[in-house]
Amino acid sequence: MQLTKLHIVDRKYWMIGYKTSSGIKHYSKGLPCYHRIALVLSILLLSFVSATSWAQSPQQWKKHGDAAAKEGDLNGAIYYYQKAADSDSSNLEYWMPYANALRRNHDYLNAASAYQLIFENPFRTKYEESLYWWAMMLQNLGNYEEAAHNFKNYSNYHAEKGSFLQLNSDQQFKSCIWAMKHETDSLIKEIRNLGSDLNSNYTEFGGTLLNDSTLVYSSLQYDREDSSLVLTEKDKANRVMLYSAVWRDSIWVDLGNLDSSINERGVHTANACWFEEKQWLIYSSCSDYSHCKIKYSEWDGQSWSEPEELAGSINLEGFNNTQPFLCTIKGKTTLFFASNRPQGKGQLDIWYAQYNKRLKGFTYPRNMGKKVNSPGNEITPYFLSDSNRLFFSSDWHYGYGGFDVFSSEAYSLRSVKAPANAGQVINSPANDLYFRSYPSNSVAFVTSNREGGFKLKNQTCCNDIYYFEHEAPILADTVDEVDSTLLIPKIETVAELNNYLPVLYFHNDQPNPRSLATTTSKTYHECFEEYLGLKKRYLKEYTRNKTGNDRDSSIKRIDHFFKKKVEGGIEEFDLFMDLLYGQLQKGQSVVITIKGYASPLAASDYNIHLTKRRIESLVNYLYVYKEGEIAPYIDGTAKNGAKIEFVKIPFGDSKAARTTSDDLKDKINSVYSPDAMEERRIEILHVDLKE
Repeated sequence: MQLTKLHIVDRKYWMIGYKTSSGIKHYSKGLPCYHRIALVLSILLLSFVSATSWAQSPQQWKKHGDAAAKEGDLNGAIYYYQKAADSDSSNLEYWMPYANALRRNHDYLNAASAYQLIFENPFRTKYEESLYWWAMMLQNLGNYEEAAHNFKNYSNYHAEKGSFLQLNSDQQFKSCIWAMKHETDSLIKEIRNLGSDLNSNYTEFGGTLLNDSTLVYSSLQYDREDSSLVLTEKDKANRVMLYSAVWRDSIWVDLGNLDSSINERGVHTANACWFEEKQWLIYSSCSDYSHCKIKYSEWDGQSWSEPEELAGSINLEGFNNTQPFLCTIKGKTTLFFASNRPQGKGQLDIWYAQYNKRLKGFTYPRNMGKKVNSPGNEITPYFLSDSNRLFFSSDWHYGYGGFDVFSSEAYSLRSVKAPANAGQVINSPANDLYFRSYPSNSVAFVTSNREGGFKLKNQTCCNDIYYFEHEAPILADTVDEVDSTLLIPKIETVAELNNYLPVLYFHNDQPNPRSLATTTSKTYHECFEEYLGLKKRYLKEYTRNKTGNDRDSSIKRIDHFFKKKVEGGIEEFDLFMDLLYGQLQKGQSVVITIKGYASPLAASDYNIHLTKRRIESLVNYLYVYKEGEIAPYIDGTAKNGAKIEFVKIPFGDSKAARTTSDDLKDKINSVYSPDAMEERRIEILHVDLKE
C-alpha cells in the first residue's frame, strides 16, 4: 500500500473455486457483504430457473468488477472480471482488468498466465503493456531468465519510446541479470515468521519495538474479539490500525489494537515508530492509501496524548507524507519519511528534516539525493546510528523482484554512498519492506508477502512480519554493475531473429563525406566511435542560444538519443549477432534485408549513394566482427555450408520525415537536432531462412 502499497484480504471470506476457459485456476476470497448476498440469491434462484434466463452479460460482470475494484475489494473484482472474461473469452477488454486485479492482489502466478494470454493474442494492439506486466510477474516468481527476455522484448519493440515503462523495463532487465548472478548471496542464514499469534490471514506490517518485550505493528485485523473499539461494518471493511504484542513464553502474544485516540475513526493508522527520547509514537494517518499525514502521540507513563501533526513543512497538502522514522544523529533529532512531494527524483522518495528548537518544528525537508532515490519508489526508511547506515526499500535498484531492502552508508546526510542490496533471505522475489534492526536485542524485523506466510490459497497476497537474529549491525558490500551480455535469449528458429532486429545510426554525411562513391572501406564500428566522440559538439550546437527549461530539455533529448539510440543500437546489434551466429552454427543459411535512410540535407541522388555506403559499412563490419567468425558465412566458405546473403535497399532521403529540416544554413535543426539524427540510420529490416 502507500501505507505499504500492498493490498490485502480485508473481508471474512468464502472460498469460491473456478477455472477459466484458458485453464487458469483461481480461488476468490472476501466478497463484500452485498456481493455475498447477491451471490447467495443467485445460487438459490438458479435452483428454480434455468441458468440461461438469469445469465449476465460480460458488460454487466465487468460493471460489477469495476464497482468492487473502486471500493478496494480486489477479491470481488477478480471474481467478477473472471466471469466477464469467461463469458467472452476472446475479448481482451475483459481480460486486462482481470489480469490487473490479480496483479494488484499479488497473485503472481495467475496474473502471469493472464498477461501471457493477452500478449499472445494477435489483436492485443491496445494492450502492448501486457508484456511488461507479464515480465514483472515472472520476476516476482523468481523466473529471472524469462522475465529478462520479456523486459528486453518489451523495451525494444513494444514500449512507448521514452516512457517510464520503457525506462523501467531496461532497469528490470539488468536487475534480473543481477539477481541470477547473486541468487546465493546472503547476509543471514535464516528468517522466521513471527507466528500465527500475531500474523493472520489478513495483513501485518511494520513492526517497531517500544521496549525489549513490546511490539507495535500495523494490521487490518478488525474482527478481534478483544478489540477495544466498537467498529461499524464500513470501519471493519476499510481500516488499517495499530496493534501491540508482548513477548511472553518465547512467543509474541497479541494484545489488541492501541488506544482509540491514536486509532482515529475514518482513517488508516499505520507505520509506527517509537522515539524513546521524547516518548513519542510517530505514525501515518491516512485518508486513503495515497494521502497520508505524519502525526505523533506522547506517552506520559499511563496514557497517550491527543495526536498532533508534526510542526513545520512535513505534511505538504495534496501529497503523500508517510512511513516516518525519527532518530538522533550527532545530537540532532532527525526525521526520515517517504513522500511524492515536488522536486523528487521519481515517485515516492526518501526525504529528511531536522528539528529546530528555535522554530519549535522541523526544518524544510531535503531529498536524500539521486544515489538513494530513483525514478521508481523508495520507501520505509530506517536509520541505524550504530553503523551510520540508512536502510530503505526500493523497487528500482538491482534486486530480486518487487521491493527489496537496501542500505547506504551515510556519515553525512548530504554525502551518502550508493545503496547495496541486503541479499537473499532478507530479500525475496516478492516485496520486502520495513527493515528494522535492534542490535542491543540481537533481532531485526522485515515485512514481506513472500510465499510461506499465514495466508490461504494465494500465498503471496498479503504481508507478514518476519524476524531474524543477529549480534551486529547488518552491513553489505557495494552493489556491482550489471554485465548485460550475461543473458542471451534462447531462440529455436531463424524467424525468431526478427524479434531482435537492430537499428544503427550515423553522423551527418558519414562515411566518406562529400563523396559520390557507393562503397566504403570503413566499418560501421569506426563510424559509431566517431559519432560517439561528437556528443559534446551536438550538445553545444543544439543548445546554442537556448536557456532555462528549453535548454535543459534539449540536453536531455541529446543525452537520451546517444544513450538509447546510438549506444543502444550497437548493444542491440551485438545481441542480434550472437543469436544469428547460433543459427549459422546449426547450418541455417539466411537472407538479411538491410534498408538505409538519410536526412534530406543533400540532393536525392547523393543521399542514395550515401545510404549505399552506410549499408556497405555494416557488411564490412560483419567481415571483421569478433575476429572474423562471421566472414566464412558471407564468403560461402563455412564448413557446414551455411551462408549469408544480403538484400540492400538504399532509400536515401525519400522516406525522411517531412518535419526534418533540409536547410543547410540551419544546421541546428538539419544536422544537430534529434529529428535529423533519427533520419540518419540503417535498419536490418528482416531475416529469412534461405531456401
